[in-house]
Amino acid sequence: MRTRLAPLSVPAYRRFWCGRVLSVTGTAMSPVALAFAVLHLGGSAADLSFVLMANVGAQVLFLLFGGALADRVPRGRVLIFANAAAGCVQGTVAAVVLSGNARVFELVGLAFLGGTANAFITPAAQGTVSRLVPAHMRRDANALLRMAFNVFKVAGPAIAGVVVATVGPGWAIAWDAATFFGAALIMTGLPDEEVTARGQRFTAGLAEGVRAFWARPWLRIVVAQSAVGVLGWLVGFQLLGPVYALRSHGGAVAWGEISAGFAVGLLAGSLGALVWRPVRVGAVMAAGSACMAVPLVAMAASAPTWVIVLGTVTAGIGTDMSILAWSTYRQQAIPDELLARMSAVNGLVQLLPIPLGYAAAGPLADAFGVSPVLCAAAALTLASATVPLASREVRAMRLEHSNADAPVLAEPTAKR
Repeated sequence: MRTRLAPLSVPAYRRFWCGRVLSVTGTAMSPVALAFAVLHLGGSAADLSFVLMANVGAQVLFLLFGGALADRVPRGRVLIFANAAAGCVQGTVAAVVLSGNARVFELVGLAFLGGTANAFITPAAQGTVSRLVPAHMRRDANALLRMAFNVFKVAGPAIAGVVVATVGPGWAIAWDAATFFGAALIMTGLPDEEVTARGQRFTAGLAEGVRAFWARPWLRIVVAQSAVGVLGWLVGFQLLGPVYALRSHGGAVAWGEISAGFAVGLLAGSLGALVWRPVRVGAVMAAGSACMAVPLVAMAASAPTWVIVLGTVTAGIGTDMSILAWSTYRQQAIPDELLARMSAVNGLVQLLPIPLGYAAAGPLADAFGVSPVLCAAAALTLASATVPLASREVRAMRLEHSNADAPVLAEPTAKR
């Protein structure tokens, strides 16, 4: 276990870890608070879908730019300014909600600004770990980061449910704003690393990232799979979950418990990843993605709250094991100077269908009921989990460990 904690002995990684973990203490509470801020205004599932769609739409528009920027300037600087911007946005959301005069269209506009800030945070953060620790520590560095995230995600939704039910959603959102500012302050101490793409034209850098993505068939297949799976999960869980909880299980407290169950599963998956070192990345990802359909089926069947919580625990375990295997594989298979841009392309493809999914799912749920749409989301998630295994390249994705501390990558080659 001492070896597994070795990345925390690296000062730069430890500072990055602290900043990211502080931020997630607010991020874990914010989705529950935002959902019920909209619903407490008298908003419908369609109104909530517009707010979520604005956030995702901004990420779709700016994610590639965020990735290109993170490969041109020190990623620590990007994280400082983007976190500070996100803090300003969330602070404004909190002020509007606490004023008692919030309107849905205002929350839509602020969600767009928040998504813009996140479009710069995500690729910079994903590309930072590989530069802060030696290659043989990457897997454990990813696992430690995910484990810390998930510790706070366990308590965050449940606390948010209680806060929303007692003093209202504005205070939970205000804490999210404070954690963004704190993360920006902590990350001011990150070192400025050498940037290989500094002299490259911005548009040329974008084009290079897209070409590098397209040149890897295994990457295209996995990202397309995750785009469909994430769509099913976000529509079923993030959009329709709070609506289902409000109509069938009493509201924010029940949804906080259900969301906390997912976080418990994520934590269990992170702890397992510190011990278990999977080899077949494609199989792990397929199994993990399939687990995400379990709570959607439980909600569609109007199961008791405790059954849904068990389903979210299962989904969390599968999700985290899948993410960790994929993150480590991608960091080692892709050259570091391309990693932020490739992560941005990855994220963009995943996000593209989500605004349309949100736009359709909310009105469909209002027209035909929540359960039929939940069934469709579960079916979409299951299908996306299994179809990629038909590809030889996906089945060939392996992490080969030469010893306990130095994983060596085997990137799949095309079989013609």
